[in-house]
Amino acid sequence: MRKKQILAKHRFPITYGKSDNRWHTYVPDEDRPNKRKSVAKRKREDLETYLVNFYQNREKNSQKQPETLESFYPVWLQHKSLQTTQNGYIKRIHSDWEKYYAKNPISKIPLAELTAGYLDDWCHRAVKEFHLTKTQYYNMSIILRQGLQYAFDTRLIPSNPFENVKVDAKLFTKPRRKADKEEVFLYEEQAALEKAAYEEFLKSECTFSLAVPLSFQLGTRVGECVALKFSDITDENYIHVQRMEVDDYILTEDNKILARGHKIVEHTKSDAGDREIYLTKKAKTILRTIYDFNKEHGFPTDGFIFVNENGNAHRCSIDYRLRKCCRMAGIDERSTHKLRKSYASSLIDSGEINIKQIMRMMGHTSAKTTYGNYCFNRKGKTKTQEAIEKALSLPEKV
Repeated sequence: MRKKQILAKHRFPITYGKSDNRWHTYVPDEDRPNKRKSVAKRKREDLETYLVNFYQNREKNSQKQPETLESFYPVWLQHKSLQTTQNGYIKRIHSDWEKYYAKNPISKIPLAELTAGYLDDWCHRAVKEFHLTKTQYYNMSIILRQGLQYAFDTRLIPSNPFENVKVDAKLFTKPRRKADKEEVFLYEEQAALEKAAYEEFLKSECTFSLAVPLSFQLGTRVGECVALKFSDITDENYIHVQRMEVDDYILTEDNKILARGHKIVEHTKSDAGDREIYLTKKAKTILRTIYDFNKEHGFPTDGFIFVNENGNAHRCSIDYRLRKCCRMAGIDERSTHKLRKSYASSLIDSGEINIKQIMRMMGHTSAKTTYGNYCFNRKGKTKTQEAIEKALSLPEKV
């Protein structure tokens, strides 16, 4: 009876082809231009069995719960994790999911019902409610922008409605512009920090504090700094930056982010980050001090530069030493990234180094990045005023 009911609803004729001695018909197929697919079998009963199975599967699929953002997100995140080696990136995406989407009604709406108008309103509300900057909005909307594109690519939805969503740039919160002294260490602060770093080195008998004066000379990211090896010194004048330390996370099958500590990866943040940096006389002196110390204390001299009895240094180890040196020197605590910004600002301040060379040593592909995010005034107020006086003074002979 069930078989007869199913076959009775089949709207295409079943015919016998004398030329090939097979039974022929069609079944619906929305992906084909004529919306149907040809089917042929040697025996009529085989064709009828095929049709019964086809319509039963079609009925089951139609009874499935519609795919929502909540049910589709785990699938997309697993797909996204295949496209990157930076586990921290996946962790940030998942944090945004928990913050903006997980408890929001948008997560329950079927993907097919997410219209451009609804998404446009939702994004504008999110920008206002969370006071998002342009960068924060870009990061938050990756889940919608790329997630819905993947849903379209896998034929879950007929089009990507987010393509038509545009947020007025005037609505973005402008990030607070920090004073230069918050972004870099002033020249006099550098001197005080380096003095404190050597004092800490002698007191603790640990070379990790020497990463502070070395970073003023190399401008590496802290993750790159702790991954440096003595073998990276390609000749007496350059050191090869080619790896970095990252947080180690694993994305489980049920979309849980599990932390596994730290690991060294054999690449930098970008292709441009794989670079050679000139070793100044001061940098060479610091490296020689560390090498001699490691040798004297039985630490490997053919492996990582920053090591102690517990192994190689981690980023948090260097950050801890820097903040301790700041307190010892009586200056405001700042992150290790300010050492890198200080390095770049010093090179730019010199006025004698081509911007392309500075970009190469920084691992940048854009001068806009170098000038916009790493160019700050390292002179104090008095020195700045003196420089302005000198710059605006007329020459003795006009």
